[in-house]
Amino acid sequence: MHLDIIIVTYNSERFIKDCLESIMNYTPVSKSIYIVDNGSVDGTLPYLKSINDIYILENKGNLGYSAAVNRGIRAGTGDIIAIFNADTRVTEGWLEPLIQCLYSDPKVAVVGPKMINSNNQIVACGTSWDWSMPGFMDENRVGLLDEQRDCLVVNGACFLIKRENIPILGLLDENYFFYFEETDYCFNANSLGYRVVFCPKSLIYHEHDFSSRNKPHQVQFWAESEKFFNSKWRYDPFSRTIYKKF
Repeated sequence: MHLDIIIVTYNSERFIKDCLESIMNYTPVSKSIYIVDNGSVDGTLPYLKSINDIYILENKGNLGYSAAVNRGIRAGTGDIIAIFNADTRVTEGWLEPLIQCLYSDPKVAVVGPKMINSNNQIVACGTSWDWSMPGFMDENRVGLLDEQRDCLVVNGACFLIKRENIPILGLLDENYFFYFEETDYCFNANSLGYRVVFCPKSLIYHEHDFSSRNKPHQVQFWAESEKFFNSKWRYDPFSRTIYKKF
């Protein structure tokens, strides 16, 4: 079994070194690492080109997150696909629980880990069926959100999928430039009778950035993605029924 790791970079110089070093140190399996760069103009590419054993896919400009991820997926052949943001760091033993969860049931299509920031606060724990994120920004501790559960959505900063499901579930919807990509993918999986699972035995660091959504262009990306998402999906949290409008 082979793992494809897809990381999207865009002016990610301050994050990507720690991300890559953690993956190389704590992922002792057969793997290929694809870095898809969306037109970085900082030191991201010079650094990446100094690293061995990775594949660099350079886009001429910023094509958006979904398009970049899809390019990485198409480039690989691995049975398992792990999709990462550049500002993540894996921990020792991160992968095995996710793989076990992913293959525990043929209907499991998406799995995501517990994510914390450098202040030990929970920043991703699976979005519940009522749209809530229990424990969000609480201090991580033993016994808090340690139970595996099916959920509506997992966070897109790190999630695993099976290549065998791509003919059924497709790739990420490239109508999203930034934000809502993983929400859309998880909605699609759930709507087709597959499972989206939060796997807390896997722990990953992710520096959740509250300030980014207050930047004008980020606000615009969010608004545009939210509008498209709402035009595409309708969800009834009481019956947990997801309807695709087109």
